[in-house]
Amino acid sequence: MVSKRILVVGGSSFIGKNLLEQMPQDWKIVATYCKNKNFENFCKKFSHIEAVQFDVTDENGGVPTGSFDTVVYIAANSDPRKSLEDPVNDLAVNAGGVARVLQEVKCKKFIYFSSGAVYLKEDIPYTISKKAGEAYAQWYAKENGIQYVIVRLFEAFGPYSPERKIFRKLCEAVDRGETTFTIYGDGKNLVDPMYVEDTAKGILSIINSSKGNVIVDLCTGKPMSITEVAKAIAKIYKVDLQLSYEGEAVEQVFFKGNPAGMKKYFDFSPSISFEEGIKKWQKRKLE
Repeated sequence: MVSKRILVVGGSSFIGKNLLEQMPQDWKIVATYCKNKNFENFCKKFSHIEAVQFDVTDENGGVPTGSFDTVVYIAANSDPRKSLEDPVNDLAVNAGGVARVLQEVKCKKFIYFSSGAVYLKEDIPYTISKKAGEAYAQWYAKENGIQYVIVRLFEAFGPYSPERKIFRKLCEAVDRGETTFTIYGDGKNLVDPMYVEDTAKGILSIINSSKGNVIVDLCTGKPMSITEVAKAIAKIYKVDLQLSYEGEAVEQVFFKGNPAGMKKYFDFSPSISFEEGIKKWQKRKLE
């Protein structure tokens, strides 16, 4: 495998940490964080990774310097609910930061983490900003003669997952021995859960490929309803879990992604089942 110089913007994120854990040791990696200074200690475990503090919304802050083979832009407001509360910040991180990095950083390939939420029938600030981020990535790539790959991530679960994520909430609840759980909405919303180890492998396949200028869905193509997810986790933990429902979900998702693009362009297909992924996460003590 050829040595590469990689910039991961948002390396301290859930996806970022898992990606960094799988990157080859002969790659030179610069990984950014915004506020989480514990990330510096995380990176000390790896001699080939340099942690750099960088806020994509701070126009007075310095952008990581140098030339990179690939820039992976993971920095994001990934919470649609927060986009309703603060659409200005949502746009600044999900789209404005993309323009800023592409304006100031030299690279050969730019990978932008978008979201399957762009397929929603009705826009919310989160989907608007993600679509804008995609547009900036494509425009700058064309103007500067670089490759882009837009990755529309559907769902991931596993180590370092945010506390707000339904998978973590469910696993921690049943791990504590709880037998009741409340779901926002009617439980019919669809998610396409991929164990994050597979997610990271998918990104590595893109980095290592010579192909680009495409938009792909990073998904299994086998969605589950929130209720089905809860029941599956309860079964794995061997808990008789009673579910209740209240309020409304922010997103009404009743569509599924198409994994064919990742297979066609990057020869990638996920290999870890939902059950296997949950058990792998269990072994890591739901970190």
